[in-house]
Amino acid sequence: MKQLNAEQAARLKAVLKSAGIILLVGFAYFIFVKLTDLGIPCVFNLLTGLHCPGCGISRMFISLFSLDFKAAFGYNAYIMTVGPVAAVFAVRHYVIYILKGQKNTGRLETVLLIIAFALMVIFGIIRNLPQFSFLAP
Repeated sequence: MKQLNAEQAARLKAVLKSAGIILLVGFAYFIFVKLTDLGIPCVFNLLTGLHCPGCGISRMFISLFSLDFKAAFGYNAYIMTVGPVAAVFAVRHYVIYILKGQKNTGRLETVLLIIAFALMVIFGIIRNLPQFSFLAP
């Protein structure tokens, strides 16, 4: 296996530090919610009474930590479906960044990001229609 040079090692360290901070904050939030049963409310939902595409994400992650995949899917089917694909592309993006120092995405990633965003907006609209109330968190 090839050793990382100094620049690659520095980029890896920065990526791991950022990921560690995100995971630490997420874990602290998870513990807080489990202990207090208080979560961050959705401002969009409070103002409009509608569910945004991200509504239910906190409960989804809590269900995932409990290995309750059915409940997690019920809280946010979009993120449960698109999330794993997005995670693969994110890992690929950071590996390229660490190894080559390239931060920009390729054409395929840009197109997929636009499609994912459009699908997210469509999901946000559909989950508020009475016929699709099963998609509400």
